[in-house]
Amino acid sequence: KGLKYNDYTVKLIGNKIVINGYSDDSLANAADYFINEVLSKAEIGSDFSVNESINVTHRAEYKIDKLTLSGIDLGDYSIFVPENADHLAVDFANRLQQLFIDNTGYYLPISADNASNSISISYGDSMNDWGYTLADGKINCTAHAMFGFEALYDMLDSEFEGKSGDLTYENGWELKVDPSM
Repeated sequence: KGLKYNDYTVKLIGNKIVINGYSDDSLANAADYFINEVLSKAEIGSDFSVNESINVTHRAEYKIDKLTLSGIDLGDYSIFVPENADHLAVDFANRLQQLFIDNTGYYLPISADNASNSISISYGDSMNDWGYTLADGKINCTAHAMFGFEALYDMLDSEFEGKSGDLTYENGWELKVDPSM
């Protein structure tokens, strides 16, 4: 609990050593830490014990420490893609998921369940209907065709450009693509 995508922890809890990471890579880093920093101190033929001094939680650095949408932490969100979505929407969801991991450390699951805290992906009715809107704690990503999804990705990527620390967006926030550009 509380770990972001590239974070890991090694802890002694009771008589168990817990080695955990959020992602496969961070779990491997936790195991490496345990082997290199704890087990490497053991001497062959000698008794070996550990105590709470082995406890470590590694926090990776991200540009954005905390992202809040309408008072809800981004880590409590998922990305909604309808079951009948085409490859463009699914590909965009995967790219959006990676963009959040890279910038915030939050891993948002992609789901066909339109939960209350979701970022939904839908198609716009016209070439002018591209953008993000935040209402009632939900973000709706609207695009029109392949270029729309590419523009959406670029817009959010540039929204994170040069920003750091804690970001908060409230209902009514929106990013819109100007197709004349």
